[in-house]
Formats: sequence, structure tokens, C-alpha cells
Amino acid sequence: MLRGPFGRVAISVAVLVFGTARQAEASPRANESSWSYGYLMDRLDGASVTVARKRYSIDRTMVVCNGVGRPTVTAGVRRWRRFTCTQTIFGNGAIRDVTFGVKALGKLRFSVVYARYGP
Repeated sequence: MLRGPFGRVAISVAVLVFGTARQAEASPRANESSWSYGYLMDRLDGASVTVARKRYSIDRTMVVCNGVGRPTVTAGVRRWRRFTCTQTIFGNGAIRDVTFGVKALGKLRFSVVYARYGP
């Protein structure tokens, strides 16, 4: 235990230095976009996905998405950079699932990747 007038100052400086090092370590991820589930649904609604040269419109009432990887939590809301989504397509008397990945590229932009039929 540190005693004397400088004991508390030494502890405060150690905490400040450690906190700054942790913040600098986390800064590369700070520039990457991450979206909540609700925000993703708002962005996807009406967008399109192409599978086998056929284009499908994404309907937020028919698509289900899951975040990929460890979420970041901001103000109690979980956010992810990548998602895996599945939408059921009804057409020509057949029911098919279209599965695709979504990458958040910024606050408003995203990319649909690895679109395919099935799970």
C-alpha cells in the first residue's frame, strides 16, 4: 500500500496510462461499422439479392438474420459487422429458401455476399 501525499497520484497515473493503452488498442475496430438487428432490417427491406441469375426482392417480414461473430454492445444494444440471413421465396408453386450474407460497409451501405439456395 502506498502512503504519503504522492500515493494516490501514482495510482491515478497508472490507471490513466493503462486506460489509454486499452483505448489505443481498440481504436482500429472503432472505425468499422456495426449494425443492430433492427437497423439491418430497415436497410434490407426492399433491397435485392441475385441467386443463379434470378433477382429476388428482400421482404423484412419474410427474412430472418443472425449476427456473425462477437457483437459489440453500445448503450445496451448488440451490434454486428456481418450477418447471415435466410428468406423464404414463394413462386411457381414452389417454396425455396435463399440464404445470403450481409456485410456492413458504412452507416448506410452494405454488401450482399454468398447468396445461394438452401441453408
